[in-house]
Amino acid sequence: MTRRNSRRVCLGFVRRVEAEEVPLSQLQPIETLLDHLDRLLHSTSAITVLSQWLQGAIETGWQSIESLLNPPQLAFRGEPSSATRLGKSIALGNHAIALTIELMPTADELDILLQVHPLDAPTLPPQLQLTILDEEAVFLEARSRQADDFLQLRFSGSVGERFTVQLAIEQSSVTEEFII
Repeated sequence: MTRRNSRRVCLGFVRRVEAEEVPLSQLQPIETLLDHLDRLLHSTSAITVLSQWLQGAIETGWQSIESLLNPPQLAFRGEPSSATRLGKSIALGNHAIALTIELMPTADELDILLQVHPLDAPTLPPQLQLTILDEEAVFLEARSRQADDFLQLRFSGSVGERFTVQLAIEQSSVTEEFII
């Protein structure tokens, strides 16, 4: 038996292996691998399963809007009261902010409203960026201005879909991973 010298080349990568064989068209560019690994290493928590919130299973760190925001009526003005609403305190650089999520089930999807509120000031710091990534590509994005007291993004998704929320300002960023 003769062993041949063979050169191995990395053509790309996949974020999740879901099959034994992966078509070349599904490979992500190798140039983005380090960014992906960095994002995984700096994720602030395990994946939060939002559909479980509807059955009362809440992950550590999430709490009621009323206990997080003061006054609580600032969050979700004019929204239906039958929705599930929770929030989480996040340290982002020198700023304390709250990430709040409202879930409203519909016939075949879940309507999701994400909001960011200041916890240590009357307004958000300017240029705070709220980004929703869908499979690592930007899906929705919002940026605070000089006197914004909250940011919000609204979208819908199906059970089992994944998304990432990234909060960033200057050199600081925090990432939260979710499954609907």
